[in-house]
Amino acid sequence: MAFFPKKGRFINWKLVYTTNLPMDAEHYKANLEGADIPVQILSQFDTSRMITIGDFAIVKIFVPEEYYEDALQIIEDINREQNDNDEQE
Repeated sequence: MAFFPKKGRFINWKLVYTTNLPMDAEHYKANLEGADIPVQILSQFDTSRMITIGDFAIVKIFVPEEYYEDALQIIEDINREQNDNDEQE
């Protein structure tokens, strides 16, 4: 939960996607923001060891609870499109 002073209310954030690729998280974030969905990224990337694989490089994408279904649909559409493109190659 986070407080947004501008709006004067608390927001319940919900985990919508988890990846171990920071670039993927930024890609999803840009698409969600393009749909006017607020996004927060929590990166658990271990910068002290520069480990970029597995549980040491988890990146989580959160959206406000009221946007969860729309955000999930956008991410699923992106993944489906990427899979279709991979199959055509």
